[in-house]
Amino acid sequence: MAKISAQCEYMTNAFPAAPLKLKGEFAVAEDHNGEHMIFTSDERGVLCLIAKGKQGHNELIDLSRKFGFSKEQTVRTLAVSQNLDGTIHLVFALQENGKADQLFVLRPMAPSVDDWIALHGRDAFYSGPQWDITIREILLVSFPGKSSAQRSNKVRGQAMTVRARKKHTPRSTWCFNIEH
Repeated sequence: MAKISAQCEYMTNAFPAAPLKLKGEFAVAEDHNGEHMIFTSDERGVLCLIAKGKQGHNELIDLSRKFGFSKEQTVRTLAVSQNLDGTIHLVFALQENGKADQLFVLRPMAPSVDDWIALHGRDAFYSGPQWDITIREILLVSFPGKSSAQRSNKVRGQAMTVRARKKHTPRSTWCFNIEH
């Protein structure tokens, strides 16, 4: 019979030196040095990245500001996945009072904190139509380039499932494919 074990560690504050009030949802990836990169939204709905800076301390990077989003545009949900080669995929939905949610899909990014700090504007996003929807949840899945038994670093593709509701219709699940 197989034995299963697990370990966990209670993390009281991911950002030493100051309290950080998170909205609840977060995702973790690794940078090229194996250090954690934590993607989250704070209590105001601002998209944030917590990563080890050059001085060796965790830094809070306001991605909402870097991408040029207004204070009225807040994160409803987010998803992050990382390929075996380290490439990071970030997808998130923004909400604004009285308006439909907007879905943002960032082009695949290297696991370099410097690259994330250098981001500015919205040129790094895929573009496409936006629908009159309310986005509830996003799930990202990577498909390996070869059979899973051969463990390839190449990714054949990404699949994204978005659970959304269109105004005046029952709940539905939409499925999108990301090609790059």
